[in-house]
Amino acid sequence: MKVFVQGKGPASLTKNDFLAAGGQGQVFAKGSLAYKIYDDPSKMIPVAKIGELAAITEPKVIKPEDVLLDDKGKPIGYTMRFVRDTYTLCQIFTKAFRQRTNLTPDLMLALVRDLQATVKTVHSRGVLIVDLNEMNFLVNHGLSEVYAIDVDSWQTKSFHAAALMESVRDRHSKPNHFSELTDWFAFAIVSFQMLIGIHPYKGRHPKFGDDMDARMTHNLSVLNPEVAFPKAVVQSFNVIPEVYLRWYEAVLERGQRLAPPEDLVASIPQFTTARLVPAIGGAIEITKLFELPGDIVDFFDWAGNPVTFTETEVYLGDRWVINAFPGAVVGFSPKMSRPILAAIHAERLWLYDLMGKRSVPLDIAAKAVMVSNDRIYAVSATSIIEVRFFETATTVMAAPVVVGSCLELSTKAYDGVILQDLLGSYYGSFFPKSETHHQIRLRELDGYRIVDAKSSGPVLMVVASKSGKYDRFVYRFSADYANHDLRKIHDITPTGLNFVTLPSGVCVQIDEEGDVRVFSSKIGSAAEKIITEPAVADMKLVVRGAQLIGLRGHEAFSLRMK
Repeated sequence: MKVFVQGKGPASLTKNDFLAAGGQGQVFAKGSLAYKIYDDPSKMIPVAKIGELAAITEPKVIKPEDVLLDDKGKPIGYTMRFVRDTYTLCQIFTKAFRQRTNLTPDLMLALVRDLQATVKTVHSRGVLIVDLNEMNFLVNHGLSEVYAIDVDSWQTKSFHAAALMESVRDRHSKPNHFSELTDWFAFAIVSFQMLIGIHPYKGRHPKFGDDMDARMTHNLSVLNPEVAFPKAVVQSFNVIPEVYLRWYEAVLERGQRLAPPEDLVASIPQFTTARLVPAIGGAIEITKLFELPGDIVDFFDWAGNPVTFTETEVYLGDRWVINAFPGAVVGFSPKMSRPILAAIHAERLWLYDLMGKRSVPLDIAAKAVMVSNDRIYAVSATSIIEVRFFETATTVMAAPVVVGSCLELSTKAYDGVILQDLLGSYYGSFFPKSETHHQIRLRELDGYRIVDAKSSGPVLMVVASKSGKYDRFVYRFSADYANHDLRKIHDITPTGLNFVTLPSGVCVQIDEEGDVRVFSSKIGSAAEKIITEPAVADMKLVVRGAQLIGLRGHEAFSLRMK
């Protein structure tokens, strides 16, 4: 596709430059520029509005820059700055993400303050954001900066706002009447989600239930003692600095409209979470297995070589081996089950033999790494690479094997699965056996924005967003991946995907409400058992052989259904 940057010349865009679809068009990226091309050119932002947005010079605002023309000179889109390797803001809300990336409350508060400073700067230029929702911001991989996107919908002096998500609409302002204070109300919603992990008007109220519209109208947030919500899957309120907590109470509970505090009177307290004491005689038998000095983030085991990640350290059995790397995973060699740590460092794949305490030489560029069936896979430019291990009695060597292709910019690795957006159509990549790659069309996800995904055995779960609501998709695949069934759970509170599939074919999930769901991973099986067991509601589920394990704090427990 050839387009013309007004006043600067032509640009040639290919499918390998494709970044994402949505927002009334497609986005391509090349070098330091992104190109938004509207599906319907009549929907394009007025050129005069681009001129008014130019008053914003804040580099964290990814605004329209130059007009794009087709070969007939007709405006069809615009350019903007391209920021590589980012998360959508909503992806960082869940507790699992925070633990996996070591996103501490101090770092999250810094991101809140960064977003607040950007909003204030935008206001100083006479512009309103209006649709200040969590899908319209990105966070860099270093978790230090927030970027504003979809700026073409903002309200300027001569042009009204073009969008507003219901989840951040102020019920106490007149329709289509926006101000800096309605922006700050939306900021209160989003920043609360950043700090706590839940929309402040989610949960259930005795009178209004889960009716968000009524709750927002009557100022009944999760700060209200009558509102019930899944406390085990969010952060404790004590991570909110006192000055912000008072502001949230005024805005969310008393309906006042105020700008947020400029300064932190008190620093953020040490991160803690509510600890649930395992119940005695509940629906699930809970047996303590071991504990470590730090909070346990993840656990891997194959053939009796257990590897445990805490927030800062990696243990082999009960022996410390190395400091933890954010986003690191563990695979195992095929013969001797040697645990190999894998991480991305300086855009290269880094491998470390935990038993031999040495790096495993393999020099390949990679932007993401994940594990499927104890094998390590990396996304490298337009290739999906399986890392093959070769062993001697004392050492292990590695070699890359290309098992699939992908689009470089629109492919993301998740836990056990790789998803890519192929020009607006979603596909999932699955790896049930070595050097075997099944690429499956997931048409039900088209039009959604992926928030999180995980595959365990033949079960894939995806959390995706559309029109301000989040849905969870549960796929079950046949052994050859030729067929699948699907269950869709509408309008959930995204708290992270927490499930495993046992070797027996039983899938165990702790859902968004903290309930345990047990069902078969086999296609067509309708039976599902739901267990309410508060003692495990805040545990992370992992598998050790045929054993179901729950992780909480610095302890690991064996879980067995009674």
